[in-house]
Amino acid sequence: MNDEIAKGMVRFSSAHCSGFGCMIAGSRLIVAPLRLVEGQSEVWVNAIGLGPAPCSVRVEDAWLDVALFEKPPAIADHVGLNFSKDAIGLKSRLQMVDCSSQKEPQMVWIENVENKPVHPTFRVSGTQAMPACGIIADQNGRVAGLQVRTVPGGHEMAEIVPASLLNELITEYRQSGKEQGIRCMSCFERIWSDTPGEEICQWCASEIQWPSEFQPVAHGGIPATIEQLLSAMGYDPIASRHGPDSWHIRRGSAFLHLSYHAQSGLITCEAALCKIGPETNPELFRWMLVRNHSLERMSLSVQDSEVFLTTLLYDHSFSPLTAGPLFEQIFSQADSIDNVLVEKFGAEWIQ
Repeated sequence: MNDEIAKGMVRFSSAHCSGFGCMIAGSRLIVAPLRLVEGQSEVWVNAIGLGPAPCSVRVEDAWLDVALFEKPPAIADHVGLNFSKDAIGLKSRLQMVDCSSQKEPQMVWIENVENKPVHPTFRVSGTQAMPACGIIADQNGRVAGLQVRTVPGGHEMAEIVPASLLNELITEYRQSGKEQGIRCMSCFERIWSDTPGEEICQWCASEIQWPSEFQPVAHGGIPATIEQLLSAMGYDPIASRHGPDSWHIRRGSAFLHLSYHAQSGLITCEAALCKIGPETNPELFRWMLVRNHSLERMSLSVQDSEVFLTTLLYDHSFSPLTAGPLFEQIFSQADSIDNVLVEKFGAEWIQ
């Protein structure tokens, strides 16, 4: 991903999903598609140079399908991307940044085919794969729009909230001087408040719910047991959530991903150790094969030039008593094996 754009992006995660948001320079705000954070009062974000940190959702605008949440205290106001002053024209050459992955931005042609007041519809050509949601940036890395959804049944068609509407929402929030805001979907008026308590819209008396009133997701069953186990091992399970039944953990220099697939009953614990680069010694593969013979209930493998250490469990035999020592073992092995692969065989660290 372009360095300047990458510095303005944050990865956020919760019990529902994970994705990317865009920090706005000169403010304390992050903007993201609402459907990625809807129904949550708080999300956890990761930015360059910052570990997991909680952020409060401040504004939900269901009409624009946009949410604003507050930057963590460790991130300065000036960090982020600026809005483009140029409107997306009838046909513009722009960058499309996938908000659901860390793939490189794609240079695409964006053509306005339906100029609606909200969510104008654009045809996107030149893309290898249309992202579900993304940031539209100009040649200088400034935000020109937020792609909130693809059009069902429309080939290469996307609905995009222009930068002008995003800027208008942020400006109105600042001018309100209030802590939270929400859009009433009955009368379409925005409502602002410091101490949300009213459950009806002040304009039309329809029922509303403020972002701060959403309750944290409480897991049950196997996911709850996994989170209890992570807590007992010294990790914050809520900060580690990375979507439905999925957790990301940093142990030393290794990245670990835990996931549970309820239909198959499979629990996967996978550690991304390092990357194989052009300078990597081919003897690394021989060492991995030999090392696999001495590893118990786990194995080393290579996927898309990355080296992984993996173990599998099934929910019918899963308990803290049996899984705890195995998790601790793979966490410990991951943190030591990656050092050997990098220092002895010239593999590359995963950033």
